[in-house]
Amino acid sequence: MKSRLEKVYSKLPNQKVNLKAHKVALGVADDLEDAVSTFTSGTLETAQKVVDIAIKVNNILNNVTDDVRYYNDYAKITYEDLGRHIDYVQELMDKASAAADELGIDEQEIRGFNDAKNFLIDAQSMSGYMTTHTLDFDI
Repeated sequence: MKSRLEKVYSKLPNQKVNLKAHKVALGVADDLEDAVSTFTSGTLETAQKVVDIAIKVNNILNNVTDDVRYYNDYAKITYEDLGRHIDYVQELMDKASAAADELGIDEQEIRGFNDAKNFLIDAQSMSGYMTTHTLDFDI
């Protein structure tokens, strides 16, 4: 008499199962998972960082380009204007000093004289800064 287990086994097909094909499929599946995991944590993250840096640098360069264009548009004109203003205010101060001498008063008593004097000090300093602080490149 056959045991129950033997009866179950006897009803199963008596065919060999090719496990090599399944093993290959499992190997490929493992390789796929490993590749995706490695490339996601390595290449994709690096690619995203490269894109982020490109965006950041392009924004900075756009801002720098705007600043350089502003500098190019106004530096020379402003320097020349500053020189003309210095000359004009100095000429007015000389006239004020001469008038003060004629009147026998101190030039400091003339309204606006001290402001003009302070302007000359600041403008001459700024003029010097403009000649020593220039851009080293052009766009």
